[in-house]
Amino acid sequence: MGAAVIAVGGSYDYQAQHLTDKGIPFPLYLDPDHAFRDALEFGALRWWQMISPKSMANYAKGIVKARQGKIRPKDSIRTPGMAILDPDLKVAYRFEGDALGDYPDVGDIVRRLQLLLDN
Repeated sequence: MGAAVIAVGGSYDYQAQHLTDKGIPFPLYLDPDHAFRDALEFGALRWWQMISPKSMANYAKGIVKARQGKIRPKDSIRTPGMAILDPDLKVAYRFEGDALGDYPDVGDIVRRLQLLLDN
């Protein structure tokens, strides 16, 4: 579709290396100070969001699948999110999750990208 995919995370470099070794098919950048997240105005999960059934299910899946090791406390309370930037690097779509591991479905991302390309 002509889009470039990148990932930006605030986690330790060994976690990024783990994902890269597992075959993540796009560049992964680290942002330990969360400057990119802050620019997108992503916030923090509330305590009840962190212990919600949705968070607990996603956390359990992550433990089984990822095995990335320890994360920094600052990273663990951040809301998950993703964004589509237009060619001028303006935010065309922004998703902020409300639980640990809460990301949009890939099909939804593709549909939103197609809408952006159609306009």
